Amino acid sequence: NSPKLQPLICAIGADGEQWRLQDIVHFTGSNPNAQEGDIRGGEKLEGAAYYYDDYVKRGGTWLIAKTGYIRIFETLSPKSDRADEHLKVGSKIGVR
Repeated sequence: NSPKLQPLICAIGADGEQWRLQDIVHFTGSNPNAQEGDIRGGEKLEGAAYYYDDYVKRGGTWLIAKTGYIRIFETLSPKSDRADEHLKVGSKIGVR
């Protein structure tokens, strides 16, 4: 039974919206710029955040003035912790 994630949309002042965000990143190679630690490839990063947009109305049109997120948590697990996990990627996975 997988979790059902629904957008959380609420007003932030008069011109903003906020959503829940869950992300999973599989590092396929090293990343010397990662702030999460020593990324060599094979690691999996999982986390959640509140993502928000602030809007401004100019000339009768709503525009995004600012986008950002507030991180709730993140975990980083090495490949050795997930020896039986296999990552499948590609355009032929899923239903459209």
